[in-house]
Amino acid sequence: MAAGSAATLLAAVACAVLVLLAPAVSGDAATLESVPDLVKAMYVNIESFPCVRLLNLSGEIGCSNPGHGLVIAPIVRFKNSDDQLAQPSAVLLPLDQMPAFFLRVSNDPELYHKVAGVLVESNGDKLLELSPDRKFPQEDFAPYSNVSHDWNPSGSGIMWNRYDFPVFLLSEESTQTLRKIADKNEKSSNGYQANVAEFDLVMQ
Repeated sequence: MAAGSAATLLAAVACAVLVLLAPAVSGDAATLESVPDLVKAMYVNIESFPCVRLLNLSGEIGCSNPGHGLVIAPIVRFKNSDDQLAQPSAVLLPLDQMPAFFLRVSNDPELYHKVAGVLVESNGDKLLELSPDRKFPQEDFAPYSNVSHDWNPSGSGIMWNRYDFPVFLLSEESTQTLRKIADKNEKSSNGYQANVAEFDLVMQ
């Protein structure tokens, strides 16, 4: 978010957790001596950075779970922002596809209701011209009437929308982990996508 945004009044506190649930338990079952051992074997904590819900003068913007419960959904990798979803899913998305995808979601109610969460891939050291702010940031406070100039040419404005699903930016290591898991789901012979993401991004 642009620094010093006068519209932002209050940043809500988020409980932001992202974990993966894998069906297979690694190692010998005899080594699992307690429920915590089982949980540790089944869940993988993912290093990530959440998009949070903010309150401003015009309402709410940003991201959050749709309710107070956890969101659990199979992981599906989008290679292009115009890919489709067959069921509610956690979408693994390349960073350079993020603006187009979020703009599409905002204008496609059917797709919106199938997005359980979004996992944005890290692009490593590759520099991208991406900005979630508007092309003319804080235009309401411009000292002149002509606000047609694009001070921020790469701006998409997506940060000013409300999204009732969790969104996390992945670390580079987590990106590699999620890609492998999404590929396993895609190659599933029986259509059952056993690897899921569990989101806990509930605004307090």
